[in-house]
Amino acid sequence: MFIKSLAFIPIIFYLISKDYYQLMNYYNLFSWIPAFLLIYIIFIYNKNNKYTILFSFLVLTIINDLILANHPIKNTKFLLSYGIFSYTVFVGLSLIDEIRNAHIKIKEISQKVFIDPLTGVYNRYILTNIELNENDVIVFFDLNDLKKINNKHGHKTGDEALIFLANTLKGFLRKDDYIIRLGGDEFVVIMRNCNISKSKEKFEIIQKHLKEFRISLSISYGIVQYKDSIEKSLKRADKYMYRMKSSMKKSKSYKYK
Repeated sequence: MFIKSLAFIPIIFYLISKDYYQLMNYYNLFSWIPAFLLIYIIFIYNKNNKYTILFSFLVLTIINDLILANHPIKNTKFLLSYGIFSYTVFVGLSLIDEIRNAHIKIKEISQKVFIDPLTGVYNRYILTNIELNENDVIVFFDLNDLKKINNKHGHKTGDEALIFLANTLKGFLRKDDYIIRLGGDEFVVIMRNCNISKSKEKFEIIQKHLKEFRISLSISYGIVQYKDSIEKSLKRADKYMYRMKSSMKKSKSYKYK
């Protein structure tokens, strides 16, 4: 309240002054009031410690000019313009920092939109943001008997199995490849600039590694070269995946072809 009331003092000076010279005299005598307000505002908004030197320089220029206004000193200059320049630099740097931080936060938030919270791999929404071509391979697969694992060992073990699967994929696939959890036990891997033969070799290695989990895990998968659209490619891969699943039920020694 006290701070707000100071803003009315210049108005009071104007009303009680008999002439211009008396008004200027009042302003000179009480020039500390706007200076005090300015320093107070600066203290409130100076939240970035990195620019304390620039902030301090502005405050010193205000104090310097306040002294000169009341006690002129020969050959001494008013420095407020330099102080304002320093604070302009401060504001500019602060804005750059805020924009950079906002950009980082936006990026983090946008990434979270496409990330599956359980496994840490991409979720199905990333599919609309990937440009595919016929050099890419689509692998559609699911974790076999996840429902039985949940029923027998509990959902915590089922979740751990999905996480182990995701981590195994991360360990064996390239950084340019996309690992996507569609939901439940279903996943898609997009292997960039690859062919079916190399993808098959990679997933045979992954299949063997899955047995290292405390419950022997396995996946059924279908591999196709991308063609026409992601929907059509997934539909073709889905057929091969269920063909493999059916064969695995008949023979544990089934090898994907």
